Amino acid sequence: VGKQSNLQIYYTTRNRIFYMRRNKKAWEFALFSVYLLFIMLPRHALHYIRKGRFKQLKTLWRAIAWNYFGKKRYAF
Repeated sequence: VGKQSNLQIYYTTRNRIFYMRRNKKAWEFALFSVYLLFIMLPRHALHYIRKGRFKQLKTLWRAIAWNYFGKKRYAF
């Protein structure tokens, strides 16, 4: 897995959100979600668009969608 590979982007983003959702309080996760959706996502999206890396942009979106819209097969 190389630097900025699709696998690295997917698992880093997915696991960062997954960790926050499982191990932090609801208000901390809500604050993190605001940061993620309004600061991190636009910054990375603009970077990938500017560099023409549309596969990485799609991978970033899939990692975020997995956490917020995917099936949850575990219990809290």
